[in-house]
Amino acid sequence: MNAPFRRRTAETFAGRPGGADAVLEMEGAHLSIEGHALLQPTSLAFGRGRVYGIIGHNGSGKSTLLKLLARQMPPSGGAIRFAGTPIQDFGARAFARHVAYLPQHTPVTTSLTVRELVRFGRYPWHGPLGRVSPEDHRHVAEAMSLAQVEPFADRLVDTLSGGERQRAWVAMLVAQNSGVILLDEPTSALDLAHQMEVLRLLRSLSRSRNLGVVAVLHDINMAARFCDELIALQKGAIRMRGTPGDIMHSDVLEMVYGIPMEVIRHPVTEAPIGFAR
Repeated sequence: MNAPFRRRTAETFAGRPGGADAVLEMEGAHLSIEGHALLQPTSLAFGRGRVYGIIGHNGSGKSTLLKLLARQMPPSGGAIRFAGTPIQDFGARAFARHVAYLPQHTPVTTSLTVRELVRFGRYPWHGPLGRVSPEDHRHVAEAMSLAQVEPFADRLVDTLSGGERQRAWVAMLVAQNSGVILLDEPTSALDLAHQMEVLRLLRSLSRSRNLGVVAVLHDINMAARFCDELIALQKGAIRMRGTPGDIMHSDVLEMVYGIPMEVIRHPVTEAPIGFAR
């Protein structure tokens, strides 16, 4: 192992927990089911205005980490806090006002228009029986504009293309007006053009709305292109955390994915591109 690699590991391992700008934090959080560790004790901090990519091979604990952050599963131990408050201390609607979550497999949207789907993002603010207020309408309209779904606002969600449908779900998260949004493989079923469209949208929203975006991503090159920080998991533990510049090296990628990897520079943009040998 060469010296530059050792320096990158020392700087990025364990995720730099804490920090004044952190809003969502894990401190030693872990999960085991029937004696099998799905996630080792993990300490991480996520701030607003940045895009974080969770990477690693299948079964490395990526979705488990995201579900713990989203309060979809309780940790076996450790702590997870939002703005210093343990997340289990929030009511369901109160937590949803702070953290929005989009699972890998989205719910059925039969007979729902895009506008109706986006309006569901306002549920944490008025509840199932609450009246839709002018402020709710404003947030829905703004979210549809930001996600560029206005042209098909009255179409059924099920009639949209994959990329259009994913933008509609992102619009719903934006309407929720949370400070952090969590997405599990938001581009897994999309073609290349729509992958770039959705990731470009998420990065733009992180800047314009000061959102913290945490996404599980399979494509290392897409993650490196659109994320500010990458968190690499292996066997349920953080292996590396750092900028794309820290992570996109052949020795680092070999360690993360367990196969020989190479990294070259794009001939035009000079962005790093990783691929298996």
